[in-house]
Amino acid sequence: MTSSTKTSSRRDILKYLVSGIVGIGVGYAAGVLTRTPEIKYITTTQTTTITRTETVGQTVVTTPAAAWSLREAARPYRGASIRIIGEFLPPLEAVAKLKDQFEDETGINVEVEMYEHTEVVQKVTFDLSSGAGIYDVILNPHREIGKLAENGWLVPLRRYIANPALTPPGFDPYNEFWKGVTSTFRGLKLTKGIFGEICDYRGEIYGLPDKTITRHLWYRKDLWEDPEHRKNVKDRYGFDIPSPWDLTTDQYMKLAEYFTKPGSAFPQVEYGTCIEGKRHPALWYSYLDWLHVYGGQVIDQASGDEYGKVVINENEGVEALQYMVDLLPYCPPGTLSYFWDDAMAAMQQGLVSHTIMWNDATFAYVDPSVSKVAAELGARKACGFGPLPLHPEKKLKVFEVEGWFAGIPHSSRNKEAAWLFMVWMTSPMVELEKHLKGGATGRPDVAKRIVEEFEKLEAEGRMIPGVELYTEVAYRLYTTYQYIPKPTFPEQETIVEIIIEAVSKALMKEMTPKDALDWAAEQMKEKIPKLS
Repeated sequence: MTSSTKTSSRRDILKYLVSGIVGIGVGYAAGVLTRTPEIKYITTTQTTTITRTETVGQTVVTTPAAAWSLREAARPYRGASIRIIGEFLPPLEAVAKLKDQFEDETGINVEVEMYEHTEVVQKVTFDLSSGAGIYDVILNPHREIGKLAENGWLVPLRRYIANPALTPPGFDPYNEFWKGVTSTFRGLKLTKGIFGEICDYRGEIYGLPDKTITRHLWYRKDLWEDPEHRKNVKDRYGFDIPSPWDLTTDQYMKLAEYFTKPGSAFPQVEYGTCIEGKRHPALWYSYLDWLHVYGGQVIDQASGDEYGKVVINENEGVEALQYMVDLLPYCPPGTLSYFWDDAMAAMQQGLVSHTIMWNDATFAYVDPSVSKVAAELGARKACGFGPLPLHPEKKLKVFEVEGWFAGIPHSSRNKEAAWLFMVWMTSPMVELEKHLKGGATGRPDVAKRIVEEFEKLEAEGRMIPGVELYTEVAYRLYTTYQYIPKPTFPEQETIVEIIIEAVSKALMKEMTPKDALDWAAEQMKEKIPKLS
């Protein structure tokens, strides 16, 4: 079976050399009858008269004898070729390395194209809008789902989920992937859940999660736990440096002030924190962190696909933006030119004490091949993680939900083969390897296994130290904290552009936070009449 992989340059900071992947199971390719097969991690094949067991690497998937089989499901599509497009980062590189197993099992040829984030979005939009049919599986940010769905460019997936010839019995994506806490925020009942926000648009499923991501605290654990620094903070500010799970916004600010000591030599830091202040989508996400912590939203919406009342300029939004302005004295001089790669580099190189950053970038913080902090101090000693800080009065335990989904274009000529690839790509064994190479799994069972079995995975050479630390944070966030949706309807790009400009003007002190957000609210209502 021939196959190919096409790539373009990635983010400069992420210069990984992904090693060969060992010990990988093919998950559904081995045959799965129910949603949760019994998986035993042993090194020898076992069989009985009741079950059939298949050993793949070091993983044995035990299923009833009449199990659904990917090989049989793919039989009508043998010889087909499908093309995948996604972001050029280690998780998709892992899929590209593993796809030979899918090809051998199914007889379906797979080509993988990988590009930088914005290039992926542009290529997908061109292909789907033109009907060219270049791609059979597209990986895209979930904020794009409304535009793609409402234009009729994506195939609804329930027809495949319900087809026993194409899908393992019992496969229910709402239970298979992260559910999240469904409670209230600003008096609105949030019921779609994490999977629903990423892959469901107005009641129809258009994707399976390629990765489920959010932003959370990164901090220099070695410094925060250093007895001398702890004493100094206690003497100066009157509080003991708390667990990251109890950290407040006031303490985050004071620690930023304390650790701002320009000219300090590594392993000390020169600045307390940093802000992704560039006029770039990174600024939109950065502002949302503090907006939600302060109890605000851009618009009142119980799900991302709902239009609602513009509330960005209410007190919560203004206070959150003022908080960002107040952090600026404790940031490196170039922070208003930072986007996420720059913030990540500031932590990797030991320039700042703490920041808020993406969990799917966290691998680069603990990877000693690209992180000075991890290489010289050790990831488990120096790299700390936690949730967003708590507002001291509101104490909202929240996070912004974000993700990438895998979908099938209407223009695809091999939809069934594409679906089988998506089922395989999101199976537990493939998801495990994606996550271990820098991904952010959409599966709670995979995250749980990493947290519980990290010593074994590390001993097998499949995991670097520290992956379990940030995986545990994600697991705890997704199972105990409240997710907050963001707009996914087609006009969301207009909102993002407006908020970026408004927040930038406030950070540059061209406008007050209140004036900037009043302007943003008026712009949003003017340009998107469906908003009130």
